[in-house]
Amino acid sequence: MDGKTGYPGSRVGGFLVKEISKDTVTLDGADGSRQKLFLGR
Repeated sequence: MDGKTGYPGSRVGGFLVKEISKDTVTLDGADGSRQKLFLGR
């Protein structure tokens, strides 16, 4: 993500890395929002 390695529980670009799976990364924002990023293959 933006050239940085993230792990569950770490913060990347103001987001908390909530979950990492084979195809997605779930991020929680400080405002309570949740974003799911889909990883291309």
